[in-house]
Amino acid sequence: MKNKITLLLIIGLIFVGCNSDDAEEVQYNPCDTNAQGYTISTYNDNYIIDDQALTVHYVTGHPQGNYFHIFNNNGPTVTNFYTFAVNSGDTSTLEQNWNTTGGSFLSIDNDPFYGTSQYPMNLTTVQGGSQIGDRILLEFSGTGEGLVEGQYCVDIDEVITASDYVYITDGSDFKIVNVFDPYLPYVEYSATANTAYFVEVIDNTAYLGYFDAIEPFLNSYDVTNTGSVSLNQSIAKSGQFGRLSDIDKIGDYLYVSDEYRGIHHINLSTQAVTSFENHDVMSLSLINNRITALGIWAGLYGFDVTDPSFPVNSNYLMLDFPTDIDIASYPNANASFHSWIRNNGTQHFVANIEDAKLKKVEEGTLGYSTVSEVDISGYATAFKVDSNYGFITTKPSSSAPLQSSFDGVTMVDLSNMVVVDSQALSNASGVTVKSNIAYVTDEDGLHIYDVSQGSLNLINTYSPGFGNYISINN
Repeated sequence: MKNKITLLLIIGLIFVGCNSDDAEEVQYNPCDTNAQGYTISTYNDNYIIDDQALTVHYVTGHPQGNYFHIFNNNGPTVTNFYTFAVNSGDTSTLEQNWNTTGGSFLSIDNDPFYGTSQYPMNLTTVQGGSQIGDRILLEFSGTGEGLVEGQYCVDIDEVITASDYVYITDGSDFKIVNVFDPYLPYVEYSATANTAYFVEVIDNTAYLGYFDAIEPFLNSYDVTNTGSVSLNQSIAKSGQFGRLSDIDKIGDYLYVSDEYRGIHHINLSTQAVTSFENHDVMSLSLINNRITALGIWAGLYGFDVTDPSFPVNSNYLMLDFPTDIDIASYPNANASFHSWIRNNGTQHFVANIEDAKLKKVEEGTLGYSTVSEVDISGYATAFKVDSNYGFITTKPSSSAPLQSSFDGVTMVDLSNMVVVDSQALSNASGVTVKSNIAYVTDEDGLHIYDVSQGSLNLINTYSPGFGNYISINN
């Protein structure tokens, strides 16, 4: 055990580095010199990371209780420390995985640092805290091949709520993944959802669409508390419903596009369902009380939803040939390829299937028109707009003309309609974005990208997060 620990710590120090003060402090426990950091001793070797490399959170809102999260904020996470032992005198053990009831977790260079059942690594909170500026002191020790001791002595930087989640369908299960720490996500909830391929979460309600004809058309779940997810409504497939393709919420009404049966809206107070458009519809986009439908019959056409209970068609008879919007659908084994429409608050954008392009579309008094476009080299499986960027996942299929599609995620600057970055994946199928983080699903996992610099910079890949589609809580 000693050799593994020593190697990991050396790697960690290479990444973090030392400043001029570190050279002196390495000789001491940082807590003895009022420094902030941690020290670990294995036999006679001492290691320290100083205060410039650490962030300390007191986190509330976790189902198992409040916890401390200590991590370095300088580049890739070299150290990650979690513990529910937040009060003076609390004890626990260092476990191999985070989210262990009553346990603690420490990783060095993303590898867990823990004891064994025979030689546990015990932790004691000598000094606790719950407010910004509070000094906390945590000590741990264990005996394996030799004595291992360590201390964290740090000040709380922020008090925050652990509430960052992504919601994923993978064809078999519905999963809620905690991504508060993008370097260490974990599945917080999972339930069977056979053939579920679509998910959208709005106002703490998850709406799931199912692909197989014998499954529900739509199930909605209350996800306010990940510890007690409950079914709100289930709509069975019948002659009225075909296959859910997109969702938007307008006031107290949920608008649902149907790949085979048009558009339905659901009164969320009474759960009553009304169908008001019969032609096949692939996607929906809402701007200023007008919802634009991307449909089989007429490409793009709009409805006035000032009164969401009574949508009024405004340009239903205006076939929009000038927009060159594709209206085809290509069902495959577990989902459908079709075009998607999204907006940035002022303009619509369509990820087009037939010519594999992203199109900027404007609505005028005479209908819709394409004002610019860019080649995205693939056939869309999902599309999200965040700020000034569009994010599109694409993948190939055996069906013509989809065989040559780029398999991955593409990032487009919407101001000038230029592809700024793309990353190859394996059957890329879902994308969502929040706070400069893009979350992308494929068959290999959940890929987390930092997009703050205008490009896709991979932070982490979490294998259990693989999926068909993904959403945040909108």
